[in-house]
Amino acid sequence: MIQLNQTKIKQILEKRFQKDSINSLKELPNPFEFKDMLKSVNRIISAINKQEKIFLVGDYDVDGITSRVILQEFFDYIAYPLQCITPDRFKDGYGISVALIKDIDADVIITVDNGINAVNVANYCKEKKIDLIITDHHTVSIDMDAFSIINPKQKDCLFPYKDICGAQIAWYLVAGLKSKLELNFDMSSLLDLLVMAIIADVMPLLSLNRTMVKKALKVFNNSSRASILAIKEVLAKSNISSEDIAFLVAPKINVAGRVQNASLAIDFLRETSLEIAIDKFKFLSSLIEQRRDFEEHIFQNCDTKIKDSDQVICIYDESFHEGVLGIVASRIADMYKKIAIVGTLDKSSNIIKMSARSYAGADIYSLINASKENLIGFGGHTQAAGLSLNQDDFTDFHKQLNDNFIKQNIKYNEDKSIMGILNIDDINYELMYMLEKYEPYGHQNEKAKFLVQNVAFHEIKKIGEKKNHLRLIARNKYGFLNMVFFKYPLNLDARFDNNEKTFDIVCTIGRNEFKDNVYLNIQIEEL
Repeated sequence: MIQLNQTKIKQILEKRFQKDSINSLKELPNPFEFKDMLKSVNRIISAINKQEKIFLVGDYDVDGITSRVILQEFFDYIAYPLQCITPDRFKDGYGISVALIKDIDADVIITVDNGINAVNVANYCKEKKIDLIITDHHTVSIDMDAFSIINPKQKDCLFPYKDICGAQIAWYLVAGLKSKLELNFDMSSLLDLLVMAIIADVMPLLSLNRTMVKKALKVFNNSSRASILAIKEVLAKSNISSEDIAFLVAPKINVAGRVQNASLAIDFLRETSLEIAIDKFKFLSSLIEQRRDFEEHIFQNCDTKIKDSDQVICIYDESFHEGVLGIVASRIADMYKKIAIVGTLDKSSNIIKMSARSYAGADIYSLINASKENLIGFGGHTQAAGLSLNQDDFTDFHKQLNDNFIKQNIKYNEDKSIMGILNIDDINYELMYMLEKYEPYGHQNEKAKFLVQNVAFHEIKKIGEKKNHLRLIARNKYGFLNMVFFKYPLNLDARFDNNEKTFDIVCTIGRNEFKDNVYLNIQIEEL
């Protein structure tokens, strides 16, 4: 592993972006490069001109919620009624379904962030003479007879960037409508919503996505939207980073659909009163504790279900809360360094609903697709997926996963995001400011991790309500360094009890800003 200094770190980061082909919003692809974009735009404009009924069907995560709000704001701007439906995770399941739309009177239905595999819905809409416009970014696995489909992952779609989120497609749909209607609508006014979706849906932060996020973060931090002002007020931050959105903002938008109903988050984003928006964001924040309780229940019950011999972790229990399966799968994947699929059993139907999360870049979609023989249905992309199956088929499915993991020769790669070895005396504000120049960080543009060896801690203290985090104090030539280790592995307790205080650490270095004061933020990833 290479020895680092600031010059070497800068060279590595500069090389990372040499192949970026988009450097400003002026270089963004034209919306009509999407297959079916022109057809979709023309049909929506025709519906507007004929005063037809347009319905939108969304999703309950950050991407689906912001997609819906983006289109709602545009339809508000043109003063045309857009009726919206967002499924309830617990009553309706994921995405558009015949049951969800059978009682509505619609001429046109637009989906956002869902619908790409809804064959039954497409057939139903054709029978009822409803024009179904699907906008989605999930992997296409089946041919559908919808009126139009906007999805860059279609084989014959010419849009050059495939890894974009549902809200970006919704944003491009608005751009197409603006263009054809020749409106003076400011597309950048929607970027404060869009940035939350790109980051929360873990899109690769390179090229188009990185450029959009860089611009969108500036819009976010200068936004006059009541919900954005409320976020900054409650978090006591004058400047919100991509990391803040990933860890402090997006979870609070997501939690509504996970433990109650997505309408809470939608209402918050569309709130016009700052005072009410602050109250709504505080309420969403309070739901995080409820979500954490559901998570901890699964963790306390998952160890006995996981076998060391499994290449792919696949577990379920009827007591596992459906709303947190994805979060828990992600944590289990990181903890055990394997693909993790976590599910809950509905005893009334004997159907298991599961969420899957990748590890170390493994293509989880192709693995599940090769093992789908026993599935009722599934969908997703390379890093995350959702699926359902009958309880009687679980054992065979799990065996197929492990067999296909070997057949596909999937390798769990070592953590390549560790850039190299950094001397503790090189951790300072100058390094922090230099690293900030290469933000935003995220998927495929991960924040650099550094190996710092032989770190002597003067104090190790458990913090947090459940004492599951650590604050550790070390020292370098500049003074004391405060470090934090969130959700540290409990097997470290024995080492602390033996009075061990010197460790090699893997950490990230960034900014912690509170009430206009800036501090070094050193987060330990491994100790």
